[in-house]
Amino acid sequence: MHLNTTRLHACSVLAVSVCGLLLADVSAHAQPMSAKERKGTGISSQWRGSTGLVTRGADGKVVFLFGEVQPSVVCSPLEVCDIELEAGEVVRDVLVGDTVRWKIEPATSGAVGGQAIHLIVKPSEPGLVTSMVVTTSRRTYHIQLKSNATQYMARVGFEYPEAVGSRLADVNARLGTEVIPGAGV
Repeated sequence: MHLNTTRLHACSVLAVSVCGLLLADVSAHAQPMSAKERKGTGISSQWRGSTGLVTRGADGKVVFLFGEVQPSVVCSPLEVCDIELEAGEVVRDVLVGDTVRWKIEPATSGAVGGQAIHLIVKPSEPGLVTSMVVTTSRRTYHIQLKSNATQYMARVGFEYPEAVGSRLADVNARLGTEVIPGAGV
């Protein structure tokens, strides 16, 4: 019994030593950050971690306000997540942090000339987190991808601030032409 206790103690000491070496190796590669770098990473973390405006669109689509925050899209193995971009956008590049465990495939919908690009996202397993950057003819999307064992967002899209402003201007223009003289409206 004493021999087994001694072996167990030796294994524990060895495990602690190996863990210590691994941690020392990681910290040896960590670079110190300047005050500007800490401020920059803090700003980026705040943007990535904010909840922002998330609403329900047509057909159950999860809609994010483009540019407000980094959207976090939750996908599930054996299911597909459809990320729809604005009609007429041309995708230039799709870059993913983890290209081994995440598959991204393009698809299109709509009539020629007004087609929308869809990015079909499929994780290979639950519990994954990575980032994706999509560059298009109009903008750059920065998206966080997460995988969950059972929960996922089937359809994701964006509302664009310039589109909202344009629709508001159209409404205001129509209201301006419908003014009744002398009514003060």
